[in-house]
Order: sequence, then structure tokens, then C-alpha cells
Amino acid sequence: MQREFRHGTALGVVALSLCLLACGAGTAASAGDGGEPSTESAPITSCQVADPTCAKPAPHYADITGVLDRSCNPCHTGVGKAPWPLTDYDDVSAWAESIEQDLSGCTMPPLDGGIGMSASERRLVLNWVHCGALQ
Repeated sequence: MQREFRHGTALGVVALSLCLLACGAGTAASAGDGGEPSTESAPITSCQVADPTCAKPAPHYADITGVLDRSCNPCHTGVGKAPWPLTDYDDVSAWAESIEQDLSGCTMPPLDGGIGMSASERRLVLNWVHCGALQ
């Protein structure tokens, strides 16, 4: 089963507003392009989520660290921008249930917060949680 969430839902707007306030994120234009946003900095306005599975071999923490570094840790360092860090296994595994809810509900990363997460990256992290958040 695949679900698609669009920016503008009540839950999405609330979560987005909170994260934008915390992160100070937005979209930025690329240098030298006349002020127009590039594809990389264009806002992400939809999210597709597939139900998680636990294939063999199950994903381990090392398999998701790149996704976390790109899509979560620009804000979730635990200093200033976000109230809790997602920078090591203990931190991430402690928040696994919340991470699953936020990724499944497309509230994180915020859809137009300037930091994206592809459907395959979202599925990988959800599968990691579903498989027991293996170290």
C-alpha cells in the first residue's frame, strides 16, 4: 500500500511550521543563476510512503547513516535548531518510534523545509525501524 501526502494538510502544516521555526530552513537560490532556485533547492511538495518491510538481510544503522546525515542532521544536532540529536545509534534508536511516525506521516523532513528525502531513502529508514532498529 502506498500513500501520498501533499503539503497543505493540517498535520503537515503544523509540523512544517514547527520545523521551519526550529531549523530556520527555507529554499535558497543557487549562486550565479539570477536568483532562481535550482532543482536541488526547489521545495519538495509531496511525499510517497510505502509500507515498511523486513527483507533479508535486514538493514543496519550503518545503512541509514548517510540518509540521516543528509536529511535529518542539518537540524537534529541537539544544539540550537532541534531539541534532540540524531547523530549516533543510541540517539536514533531511542527515537525510532517517533522517527517512524514522522516519516510515515510525511512530517519530517518538512516538505518545503529545503531538505529532501527520496521515497527510497524514506523506505530504507522505515524498513530499518520495522526490522528492529539493528545496530
